[in-house]
Amino acid sequence: MPPLQDIRFALVLYGGASLAIYIHGVTLEFFHLVRATAVDADGNPIVSDADLSPTERVYRKLGRTVRARFLVDIASGTSAGGINAIFLGKAIANGQPLDQLSNLWLDQADAKDLLNRDWLPRSLLSSRVMHTRLSDAFEAMDRTVSTPLQPEMDVFVTATDIRGVDIPIQLTDKTVSEKRHKSVFHLRLGNGENHFAQSRNWFLALTARATSAFPFAFEPVFVGETARTFIDGGFLDKSRSAMPWKRCLNGSANFPLYGNWSTSNRLLLYRGPVAQAGSMRCGFEEIRPSARISNV
Repeated sequence: MPPLQDIRFALVLYGGASLAIYIHGVTLEFFHLVRATAVDADGNPIVSDADLSPTERVYRKLGRTVRARFLVDIASGTSAGGINAIFLGKAIANGQPLDQLSNLWLDQADAKDLLNRDWLPRSLLSSRVMHTRLSDAFEAMDRTVSTPLQPEMDVFVTATDIRGVDIPIQLTDKTVSEKRHKSVFHLRLGNGENHFAQSRNWFLALTARATSAFPFAFEPVFVGETARTFIDGGFLDKSRSAMPWKRCLNGSANFPLYGNWSTSNRLLLYRGPVAQAGSMRCGFEEIRPSARISNV
């Protein structure tokens, strides 16, 4: 039976190198959830029962029980959370597995393997090696290309612009300016766009490096097209990973449903640490379709 409703998730993924594998596990489960319940415009499953993993079979049964399909239409992240968000977006946009990211985190991202061995190192870890491994992982994902698991998705990844952009501020008697260093990379699937296509892998790797270029650990990232230099998105405030979600929600809270069914529910999932308690927290918040949140 075709689903009667969409259940959409907006993910906010906290940064932190020590959380990279943990957050990857979270995004991996959401990928399986989306893949198991993905349907075409007629309500037919995109992935056959025979091609589902054991976990995905459970998720498909869940979807059929509640007559719903599950989607991640918004993902935002900073640093390690930003990298995970980019890979999740590419996997959903192209129907590709996340095995390459699993291999990257588990087998290639150990500090001793990334140690900068240049004669005059400018950072503790090798930015060149990290960029190469990110690029290789994106390219390896494209060995398998299938149908997109959902028609639309927005991924927002934060970075810190070292030089900053001049923002004019109108005062009573004159106009002054201040520097804005908070920056957001917006990656999009939908309306004829696919920023996760193989031809964009170079930019995906650049964005992944920019959001995770923590000072001392990695070198800053220079984007030649904009003549701007970026460092880790959480350098100013890791909680700002929620900002891209607010921006997206402000403009897309009422965009049309994907299928022919009339019910849609959205949940916000924030995944990050609570330092006071020394533990992790996972928060869900229901977002009504009429909600409006202003960017600050």
